[in-house]
Amino acid sequence: MGLDSYLFKRTITPKAKIIRKLSGGRDGDGEELAYWRKAHLINEYFLSYADTEDDLNCKDIILTKENLKDILLWAKEKECNDEYEKHDFGILKKVLTKAIKETNFDEEEIYYYAWW
Repeated sequence: MGLDSYLFKRTITPKAKIIRKLSGGRDGDGEELAYWRKAHLINEYFLSYADTEDDLNCKDIILTKENLKDILLWAKEKECNDEYEKHDFGILKKVLTKAIKETNFDEEEIYYYAWW
């Protein structure tokens, strides 16, 4: 077993939610922005933004624009210990920068999802 984690973006308008339900998609379906394999440090940081203490395995963690800015700042300040971390944090910084800039937070949301 391992840790697989993703960052997604989905439309949150009422019409989009109805279309997702009618097409058989679970409410969590969205556009994949990033994928990490066994990025435990990144996972723990994203989990700290959850508004519950329940088990977060296979649960969506909704992130605000401010959350994304905080995570991006943390990622920029993080010193990587090896090439794997450098790669993972490079993806994180690139994706968050783009998501902050291009997401319409009135009609879309960014969420983190992991399973282990």
